[in-house]
Amino acid sequence: MNGFVKKQWIQPALTMIPLIVSTIYCFTGKVFVMIVSLISLFILVAFLPVCEKRENLWMFVFSSVSLFPANIRFSVLISQWAKNELYLDSVIMKTIVFLIALHIIFCMEQIILGFFTRLLWRKQYKVEVE
Repeated sequence: MNGFVKKQWIQPALTMIPLIVSTIYCFTGKVFVMIVSLISLFILVAFLPVCEKRENLWMFVFSSVSLFPANIRFSVLISQWAKNELYLDSVIMKTIVFLIALHIIFCMEQIILGFFTRLLWRKQYKVEVE
């Protein structure tokens, strides 16, 4: 399988699969589609040669981009809930609730995915910021 992934044309196609599946989830709202998106994200990080020994970093990069449509859907649902439960009629308040929910979901997602990535791939290079 690794020889197949090293071909130049398959790598961009693999990177687009989680984004496409997450966009499908954004329109359908089916939970199993989101699970498929997460599984395809882990498969992507496992098989791309550039991700070797740097899985946490690449999981952060790929999940930030590919799960963004799902995060928008969750934030819209939370802002609709806040509108109904908290009686927020102001456009500014709806926007603030949407942005705060988007930020909180993004942070939780990165922490959880980073934890599971580190559980799966224990031997990684240290990420040093200079």
